[in-house]
Amino acid sequence: MNNSVHLVGQFEQLIGVHVAQNANASTSDQVLECFQVALNNCIAKCSAPSSLPTATKKKPIRAYIDGCYDIMHSGHYNAIRQAKSLCDVLVVGVHSDAEILKHKGPPVMNNQERLAVVDGCKWVDEVVFDTPYDPSVELLDKLNCDFCVHGDDISTTADGKDAFAEVKNAGRMKIVKRTEGVSTTDIVGRLLLMTKDHHMKPEEDGRSDVSTSQ
Repeated sequence: MNNSVHLVGQFEQLIGVHVAQNANASTSDQVLECFQVALNNCIAKCSAPSSLPTATKKKPIRAYIDGCYDIMHSGHYNAIRQAKSLCDVLVVGVHSDAEILKHKGPPVMNNQERLAVVDGCKWVDEVVFDTPYDPSVELLDKLNCDFCVHGDDISTTADGKDAFAEVKNAGRMKIVKRTEGVSTTDIVGRLLLMTKDHHMKPEEDGRSDVSTSQ
């Protein structure tokens, strides 16, 4: 609406200028010519690049989260979901088999299997492979990420140090809530038990005790 009023005002001003310059015009053709010149000038001014400042495009917020993502479960997905809610673009780093072995122990799933599961997650925008267990400010800058995200169960490196100390000290760390009651270690433990009823309480299956036979 404001643009329309502005254009009308410009047109009326230009018409006034051209009519004043041609005050002696006596025929309808001469008057129409004044209107045409004014209209053309108005169109030319409207087509020229605007001198008004244009709104700058907002820079997308980029966040980084990493992990082993071995036997990926609801806890992994919830952490990624929470990380995505904090940014526009979520970059997920996946540690290599060698990096996991060094800091935690051998993974169950190999590189390709873990990458495929992460890549299929709907909250993941970009995947980076073979990332360090202890992310650095240099890594965040390289990936053009504003900050790093992790659950409140902060990981430690093989030598017992806080894996996220550097990004914390730089003020580029955000903590999300860990999903209680589920972990890859717990799932592996259940698989090793491999009993039919290790989840069941005695009253649930009508017995007074629960067999632990393999």
